[in-house]
Amino acid sequence: DPEIALAALSSDLAALDFVGDQLWEDDTFVLKACASQLSVLERVELRPLSRERRIMQQALRMNWNALQYASLELRQDPDLCLEAVQQHRR
Repeated sequence: DPEIALAALSSDLAALDFVGDQLWEDDTFVLKACASQLSVLERVELRPLSRERRIMQQALRMNWNALQYASLELRQDPDLCLEAVQQHRR
């Protein structure tokens, strides 16, 4: 159940190991999880690159620090870096 998984993740990142792959394939779930535990982005597979970009764009709107969890390729993307800077300045 997504709500139970999100509640568990918000209190303990170790719960990550017990969340099924099907939930991690859901972009909405990933974004909700990173809203409570940004470091989730470090441990979740976000491939292909188009999916990672989509999730990172949304995550950066919540917290500019999400950029640290992006792949090297995306950390070098001027548009994503600009998004992070703009979010930091808000």
